[in-house]
Amino acid sequence: MQYLVVAAVSLPLSVIAGWLVPALGWFAVFLGPLAGSAISQAAHWAVKRRRGRYTWLIVCGSIALGALLAHLVGWLNLFPTLAVLGGYRGGLGGLLWLGVYLVTAVGAAYAWLRPGRRV
Repeated sequence: MQYLVVAAVSLPLSVIAGWLVPALGWFAVFLGPLAGSAISQAAHWAVKRRRGRYTWLIVCGSIALGALLAHLVGWLNLFPTLAVLGGYRGGLGGLLWLGVYLVTAVGAAYAWLRPGRRV
């Protein structure tokens, strides 16, 4: 049950962060780790600071899936208003900042929730 709560908390936050942070361009270098830390701490708080063996994996997977879902929605232009408001950048520039966001956010989430880390 704990893993379902972690996924239910981290996936929506990851979609929002994955939609917003890469659209800000080079700010993704600074905001990616902040978003990853915030998502991991929100998920950790939601399960009352309990730590399962695979909690880190679910949070990191949710961050990656949320960012890819947000990028796919912008790429398919399913919601043009959201794409314009989010400052969606297509092409290689959009993929570059998505990659920067993914590496920094997943790295920060893993650093907070890694197995063997003492609380």
